[in-house]
Amino acid sequence: MTPKVKHQSGTIRAYARISKRTDESQSVEQQRYKIERWRDYHHEGEAIEWYVDEGVSASKKVRRPERERLTAELGQGDVLVALKVDRLARSVGDLLDIVKRADEVGASVVFVDQQIDTRGPYGKFTLTLLAALAELEAGIIRERVKGAIETFDRDGRHGYGRLPFGFRSVRDDVKGWLVVRPHPDEGPRLRDAVLRIIDGASVNGEALSLGIPQVNLWKLVRNPRLYGRGPSGRVDKDAALITMSQWQTLQRRLEQSAPQRRQGSKAPGYGPVFFCHHCDKRLYLNQSMRPHRGGTYLCAGNHKLRASILRDVADQFVEDWFLGFYGAAPVIKTERDEQEPDDTIEQLAEIDVEIDECFAAMRNRPADRPALMEQVETLERRKTELQQGKPKGEMRLVHHGTMAKHWAESDDDYRVHLMRQVMRVVVHPASAPQRLVVEDKEWPQATNEELERKGFGLELSVDEQGRTIATQTR
Repeated sequence: MTPKVKHQSGTIRAYARISKRTDESQSVEQQRYKIERWRDYHHEGEAIEWYVDEGVSASKKVRRPERERLTAELGQGDVLVALKVDRLARSVGDLLDIVKRADEVGASVVFVDQQIDTRGPYGKFTLTLLAALAELEAGIIRERVKGAIETFDRDGRHGYGRLPFGFRSVRDDVKGWLVVRPHPDEGPRLRDAVLRIIDGASVNGEALSLGIPQVNLWKLVRNPRLYGRGPSGRVDKDAALITMSQWQTLQRRLEQSAPQRRQGSKAPGYGPVFFCHHCDKRLYLNQSMRPHRGGTYLCAGNHKLRASILRDVADQFVEDWFLGFYGAAPVIKTERDEQEPDDTIEQLAEIDVEIDECFAAMRNRPADRPALMEQVETLERRKTELQQGKPKGEMRLVHHGTMAKHWAESDDDYRVHLMRQVMRVVVHPASAPQRLVVEDKEWPQATNEELERKGFGLELSVDEQGRTIATQTR
């Protein structure tokens, strides 16, 4: 039993916490009871100022507002009391920061169950040791949970973790355990949204139509569970919403729509289409200049004659120009006849995904590199054999509406990609006769009537990377 110590003037500030896993945590009432018994023995008759965080896990980097309030109010002669070390913190660094804060203001820290008081050197030593053991225990628990999840997944079972939107766990009729399957209602909706994203739709727009947070859908479209891959790497096609080839196309589409970045900051808008007349560098959007007009495009160069133009003026100009030429053009995609499916395409996609996973494993497990390289070589040989074979099924052209419809369904990044194929706009000073000059990359500047009179047409197709390609035909 800790010897009875006369308390100097100050406040007893008691902290209690219960995590979300309440079955594994001592209740607030039990923590209050034990701390009050400690108070009755050491500081009889003194009041306790309580700080309680409920439903907060100490093993996660989340805000604990009551603990933050306690450390902010800690003062000279105060005693910070908690039931155990892991109630206050589970990180050695986190705990030592609290003890350091208490020392700076002239307060002490007491843990009732472990009978630790930081007013003595042995108390501080014991405190550091126990905190390290608590952190080690938390790490061991995480590894055990991770191993259990991977074991279940390798057996085709689901027993841990919450499944994302579009999936659910059902009981297998033959084996009797839980397995992952697409949700009967959410699954088809999620699949349709993913296919629309592949076709150029905005991820944020699809999140709105699904009724889920945007951040959740951004995580989902990067989650291999879409093609049936679980945490252990096992692929269950019965649990898949899309095929391997569709997954690859989706990832390419997400890479293309990633926002342009300059010096670590986002650069939205049509900036990559505009170039400075003086230095020929592209323009970036400054949203703080004329925000009521959408911001201002500025040259990235460092010179006195930097080009600049209001965003709303510039965006309207390039949209009118592009859609004036190509708005009525049909968007044509090449697809293989569904009557004769080509298994080779799907097999090649599966091999590419396996190769990517092997290279990722090499970075994480250097000791396994020789075996993984051998596996990659085997996959590459198999890929070559499949590529030399004759594909099945007939190819056909499918119309997907007009470019104007395709444009309306796309985000700014994809619109920039479309415009950069056929145009670049040079921004001149405001005093110049022509403020914006379009330099057409493929054809001389002409109206739709001139193209039509000359017998030219325009077809838009989607290449293997999922990009729309404009092709002039006669």
